[in-house]
Amino acid sequence: METMITAWKEDLARQGKTEQQIKIVAQEQQASASQLQEYLDQEEAELVSLKRMGARFELVSQANGATLHTKALILLAIQFAISRLPSLFGFPVTDASLPYYLLNVSFLVFPFMAIYLSRNWNKQILIYLGALALLCLVVNLQQANKAVVKETTFILSSLHLPLLGILSLVMFQTPQTFSQKLSRHLRFIGEAGLLTFLLCCATFVVMMLSVTLFETIGIRIEDGVAQFLVTSILPLLPLLAVHLVTVKGRKLGQLTRLLASLFLPVFTAVMLIFLAFMVLEGTAVKEDRTLLLAIDLLLALLLLMILYATDLLEEEQNSRFWRMMVLVSSITALVLDCVALAAIGTRLLSYGVSANRLAVLAENLLLFANLVALVVTLGRRRSTARIQAVFLCIYAAWFSCVILFFPIIF
Repeated sequence: METMITAWKEDLARQGKTEQQIKIVAQEQQASASQLQEYLDQEEAELVSLKRMGARFELVSQANGATLHTKALILLAIQFAISRLPSLFGFPVTDASLPYYLLNVSFLVFPFMAIYLSRNWNKQILIYLGALALLCLVVNLQQANKAVVKETTFILSSLHLPLLGILSLVMFQTPQTFSQKLSRHLRFIGEAGLLTFLLCCATFVVMMLSVTLFETIGIRIEDGVAQFLVTSILPLLPLLAVHLVTVKGRKLGQLTRLLASLFLPVFTAVMLIFLAFMVLEGTAVKEDRTLLLAIDLLLALLLLMILYATDLLEEEQNSRFWRMMVLVSSITALVLDCVALAAIGTRLLSYGVSANRLAVLAENLLLFANLVALVVTLGRRRSTARIQAVFLCIYAAWFSCVILFFPIIF
């Protein structure tokens, strides 16, 4: 029922009603439902009251679906055409230019996602696109002649630009409080991210099958197909995933919730076993840079799963087991982060300060503070939405700092 009420409010917003007008109409609907509950069950009263307020979910969904399909197809076609422009003008992506392509791929992906998520061409979307254009100019001027694998700030900028872009899309969520916007955005990005991963897997399977089929007749197409896939197809998948989540959100949301319910306990158990073996074997993390990188990636993935699970806990799951599962996962991630922080601190003292070590140290400290706040909040049985909104803002500020200031300092 909450989903239907939310869909109704979103439709009112698409019709151009202000947040205050939506609030007034929602109050009228609640008053009508309260009166009807004297004669009907609660859910029946809610449905009748929504019908009286003019909600037509199936018709609205079909009309919006057709409009969104058209919008998505147009944006995908434009994005594909732009991705092919360098090759058409005789500048294909080569080994030398590939780092610059990876640096700028965020500026090919996020503008179109923002246009899709924006309801219309208003001041908000124009400011966002202008800010992205300015950031693109600044980043490319800073990173000129640095496109080599060993250039740390170049790699850091390439890694942090997509993270900043993901967080920046929160401004296109429906009008709510800021903490509610971020909570809704986390769930939306989790579903879109999972679908993007599945689409990537399907795309690579098709590519491998195509290469194998053509090899049987003596034609080698892997080089051309691989370049076409990386430069023109993969950048389309995030927008396609966002469109599918928007249109088929309920069905995909059920899949994401199922995967979260299944894999969070499994992932937590794996982390506990890993910590136990690391202690028993006496592995020195600081001496193995690859292991330290793997721990950081696992921490980031585990934090995303915990954030999605806490949102699920507050929205749908109220069982004691699920709450304990989220709490145990948070404590496990906290212990693992302490191990990573100790190793990073030792490397910093042994080898000195560098852009990479400083970035990793700062981000692990942020993860540590975030996990502590989550554990305390969950232990007190309070909502995590507000505290997580604060940390996501801090993450965005830090990603911006790494992108804009690290190339100048280092």
